Amino acid sequence: MRKFIPKVSVPLMLLLGSVLHAQTEEITKTTEVIPVAKDTVGDSNLRDVPWYVERYRISAGFYEMINKTNVTIQGSSNQGTDLDFERDLGIDKTNETFYADFEWRSSSRSRFNLNYFNSRRKNSRTLDRDITIGDETYAINTNLNTTIETDFFRFSYGYAILSKPKYEVGLLVGTHTITTKIGIKVEGENADFEKNKTYDAVAPLVDFGVWGGYAFTDRFALRGEINYFQLKVDIFDGRTFGYNVSAVYRVWKKLDLSLGYSGLDLNVNFDTDNVSYDVDWGHSGVMLYASYSLGNKKWR
Repeated sequence: MRKFIPKVSVPLMLLLGSVLHAQTEEITKTTEVIPVAKDTVGDSNLRDVPWYVERYRISAGFYEMINKTNVTIQGSSNQGTDLDFERDLGIDKTNETFYADFEWRSSSRSRFNLNYFNSRRKNSRTLDRDITIGDETYAINTNLNTTIETDFFRFSYGYAILSKPKYEVGLLVGTHTITTKIGIKVEGENADFEKNKTYDAVAPLVDFGVWGGYAFTDRFALRGEINYFQLKVDIFDGRTFGYNVSAVYRVWKKLDLSLGYSGLDLNVNFDTDNVSYDVDWGHSGVMLYASYSLGNKKWR
């Protein structure tokens, strides 16, 4: 018995081949579009963070400081006088200074900050009582010129435990380095120039705290932090308490303006070069500064 084998004409085979070729080209075109979707899948892994979270932020502005300065400097043989520099020596209580800050975000949760400002104050006054600074005693009615120069450096690292599209909250650790130079100069016709003295001191301190921010709109946000630390080791006893809060407004693209209030209360007791220092120094005031951001804002 013969098997039945269907016969297909040549024209029909050509027609089928043409249809298969057209379908193959259509599938190829569709396949070529697929890689575009890979970027979309990658973008879904990006983290949504507050608008002010930028890779690099450079800030500069002005700080109107209100100071309080109580200092006792004791020499090798004398008990120093507890001096209120603003009240007893007539040093200005307020001064304007330059403020600068650099912030680097190594990730959307981690930030490093370095900031700096200084204070330069001086005054001449005729003493209304005897005072002792170091090993020198200055008698009543002495015309005394006093200068106090302070440089403030702070480096800190913060990590956001909570990081959401509108807000972030985290912990931080920082180091304060405060350098102070106090100059005492006797003025007048009968001045005893041997009593002219300069005292230099450096006070390093560590602090721990919390920080955070909240974006109310896509242009306005509040940022702030509070920190504290106390340490007593051998000849060093120190305590620091600091805070700041700022309202941030995005003016144009990467440019922000901030208005804030900042403060620091510092009390340190330490010995160096046969001189004992007891410093109770604090400042607070209004800050106004501009910030410019750099870098890629995409976070994963």
